[in-house]
Amino acid sequence: MLLLFLVVLLILILIVNYQVHNHEILTPSFIYTASFCLSTIWALLYAQKWNLNLHLNTFLVLFLGALEFSVIAYLCSILYPSSWLKSPITDTESPHYEIRTWKIVCVVVFEILVILITLKTVRSIIPGGSLSQAIYSYRSQVIDPVKSLRLKPFPEYVVLSRAFSDAIGYFFSYLTAKGLIISKKVYIKYLLPFILSIVNSMLLGSRGGTIMLLIAALVYVYSLYMKKNEWHTRGNAKVIVIAVAIFIVVAFSFQSLASLLGRNVSQFSGMDYMAIYLGAEVKNLDTYLQTIIFPIHRGIIGGQTFINLNSTFSKIFGLSNLKYSLNLPFLSVNGYSLGNVYTSYYSYINDLGYFGVSILVGLMSVISQFSFDTMKRFTLHGKVPLSLLIYGKIATTLVFAFFSNKFYEDIFTLTFIRMVVFWMILNWILFDKKRSIKM
Repeated sequence: MLLLFLVVLLILILIVNYQVHNHEILTPSFIYTASFCLSTIWALLYAQKWNLNLHLNTFLVLFLGALEFSVIAYLCSILYPSSWLKSPITDTESPHYEIRTWKIVCVVVFEILVILITLKTVRSIIPGGSLSQAIYSYRSQVIDPVKSLRLKPFPEYVVLSRAFSDAIGYFFSYLTAKGLIISKKVYIKYLLPFILSIVNSMLLGSRGGTIMLLIAALVYVYSLYMKKNEWHTRGNAKVIVIAVAIFIVVAFSFQSLASLLGRNVSQFSGMDYMAIYLGAEVKNLDTYLQTIIFPIHRGIIGGQTFINLNSTFSKIFGLSNLKYSLNLPFLSVNGYSLGNVYTSYYSYINDLGYFGVSILVGLMSVISQFSFDTMKRFTLHGKVPLSLLIYGKIATTLVFAFFSNKFYEDIFTLTFIRMVVFWMILNWILFDKKRSIKM
């Protein structure tokens, strides 16, 4: 009953967010609340199979977390400096640029080389079996806290090349989206680097990078569509229907994609497999909150929440006390696997207790809303807008808030700063100013 009540409350918060933000579905509070609406609905469907009797503390974390995020985001949208709301450069006044074909050919050649180098490196680490088996074996060892310590690391030049390929994926997904929305054309010269980046991101057995890139691409498509229509929300119902249809297609192809990457998922039905990814987080969080005395963190504050940032500093400064691995035990109930994901709240509570939820959710809300309001000022012409690329990344982490701590793991990292620098480099080396206004 408490879980059903939570679903109703989250839906009400979602509706309020939709209304107070002028029917805008791309606002951080709408995305954040929608992610937990989705997860709790799946959890409700599987409550009996999972023996999920939601406890009061779990209910309060999920409800008050969504409420706090929404209230702070709304206040930030009101307090956003009015002088920033209108871009000082209009679309007609901004410079117009083009990318010469030979530069795109160079990008394509680079990405193909990165793919070949990645495959060669994986084969040197995991020499036996088929390619899919090697990829799966490598992935299994990477996510294992013990085996990963013995795993031979990729050479630094391969790591940087793959990171640059990831940046290319987001960069050219925007250009592909712009051609689709503004010129109503699919430009192969932009689509090919985007697809090659997707291929590259999947070569190490992880689907997360690909899914996040595709979600960011949808953010770019929607933002360009809204910008073209001066951010009028007419026709939003059609957009929501299309978004739901795309989600269903992607969601139910997730299991097939896992098989393609060498994972044995045949023991799960399609619905059960999706439930593990979309709803088990609620059950896992509830189990964790009833069985663990927290905060249980030892050492530096934020060891789990800022794990990637801590790991980077550990490598740079040789600080062994900053070396952490995620403590995410796999759970199961009644013979049903529940995976090892616990929503974004797990890390906050693990590090700082319930107090950590209020602090870290509030900070996330402020940063996300500021990024969204800044992004809306981008122009349709000129180079690829960094503000939109950045918000695309932030929006994807909010989509996955129900799943894990993607926001602080992906945004509060030197890796993200490096990606922004790569985008700046791409803008600098690829674009040439032109006089005519063509796509």
